[in-house]
Amino acid sequence: MVSISVIVPVYNKKEYLKRSIDSILAQDIRNMEVILVDDASTDGSYELCNQLYGERPNVRILRQAQNGGAGLARNTGIHAAQGRYMTFVDADDILLPGYLQRLYETALLYHADVVAENGTAFERPEFFSTSFAERSRLIWDGRYLTAAYYKIFRTSFLRKYNILFHPLTYFEDVLFGLKTFFYAHQGICLPGLHYENIETPESMIRGDKLPKCSAYMDSIVRAYRYLEDDLATLPEAQAQPTAREMVFLYLLRLSLQNFFGAAAQDYSLEEINTAIAPVLQKEFGANAHYVQMLLDWCIEGH
Repeated sequence: MVSISVIVPVYNKKEYLKRSIDSILAQDIRNMEVILVDDASTDGSYELCNQLYGERPNVRILRQAQNGGAGLARNTGIHAAQGRYMTFVDADDILLPGYLQRLYETALLYHADVVAENGTAFERPEFFSTSFAERSRLIWDGRYLTAAYYKIFRTSFLRKYNILFHPLTYFEDVLFGLKTFFYAHQGICLPGLHYENIETPESMIRGDKLPKCSAYMDSIVRAYRYLEDDLATLPEAQAQPTAREMVFLYLLRLSLQNFFGAAAQDYSLEEINTAIAPVLQKEFGANAHYVQMLLDWCIEGH
């Protein structure tokens, strides 16, 4: 049986993917499969994948007919995965030696649904709390990293609850991280980080932010609605409204920290408002002006 399926969404990463894929293949773990999902790249990434790894028996190369974003590419990998566990690696990131073996051995030892590295938040391995309120507090305090990477997931756990990535331009990995965190019956947090997240100029939240404001605002609104649907199936979340709202506020704070606060350093609120106004009008109608004023207040206070 395949131990781990490593799923890598690839979109126009020709410059970086060899370094990334080689760091995966260098991991000291048996019976690993690497699933490269090309998301209709136009820079020769797909051809390079075939050239470098097409003959490797433990590498599978899939291709999307149309560009659908990293989340949908990962979903293709989830459906194709044969591993007992699976993990996600971005095509410009690097795995440090021992990363997969450490997570996999911990998962087997504790029969865990999720094993997550959490940097300096913990000094020793810690089980996920069984309390929704306590898990929500970890999210709010930033002690649990919500990105889809830094973790491995039991494949049967993801399929039991039909946990997939939502079709968003932004936040799809955060929602996935939140849902797996709240749904997991047995989870472990490990100290340290052996996954190197490389910030490249092509990253979605890098570069000129004004042209991305509309898509980012649309993703925030849709992410809130998806999160409402996800938490609606958890009885304890419904019984803990304060803890539930804490998770929603975390999502808003994340958007301000990662995007709008930085955008306001380069552009006026008027320019940002012009870019996001169509999304707000569509979603909130007559209340759009109030929502926009609230967002302005949050950005100015960032």
